[in-house]
Amino acid sequence: MSELDATSLYIIRRHGDLKHIYGEAPRALDAARDYFLENITAMAPRIGQEHSYLLADKLSVPDILLTSCLDWAVSIGIPLPEPVARYHARVLQRPAYKAARVKAFTPPPQ
Repeated sequence: MSELDATSLYIIRRHGDLKHIYGEAPRALDAARDYFLENITAMAPRIGQEHSYLLADKLSVPDILLTSCLDWAVSIGIPLPEPVARYHARVLQRPAYKAARVKAFTPPPQ
């Protein structure tokens, strides 16, 4: 997760959306995006091959962490390899995921 989050997605956030705080760094943005793609592409052949989820056929903490990274990547326009996109879509369809997303991203009443 750190390879996807801390060493790539966070750099993109820091020098993209938060460039007014941390400064512009176009080369860092490109390198971080490439690094994410390199890592997710390396993972792709193993995702969904033996089990529905990362560790078995039951959702676990690693799935939640990976899904948050995939959500973030998709939101900033990073394409997912097909096996990863299928895995991501499967997690997104879970009722508990949908409920948690509504709770996390629905603004409180004014």
